[in-house]
Amino acid sequence: MNRQPIKEKEEHESPHLRPQARICWTYEVCKAKQEQSTSCKWSDADPVVMNMLRAMCAAGNEKYGAGSHWIELHKGVRAHP
Repeated sequence: MNRQPIKEKEEHESPHLRPQARICWTYEVCKAKQEQSTSCKWSDADPVVMNMLRAMCAAGNEKYGAGSHWIELHKGVRAHP
């Protein structure tokens, strides 16, 4: 009998966890933009948000230099039922 291994569910696949994402930037960008923080707030990492973050990251890297902006991902937070 040929058995396939059972795929383990990753944390973000749980119905009770929602993946999160945010855009971050270097301290130099923070100073140039006169901001207090080097990241934005965490948001649900749905496809619309991820496309928006990718566009913002690309625009920031184009304006301030390669590697100045990036996206951080968090496996998830507990969703309230």
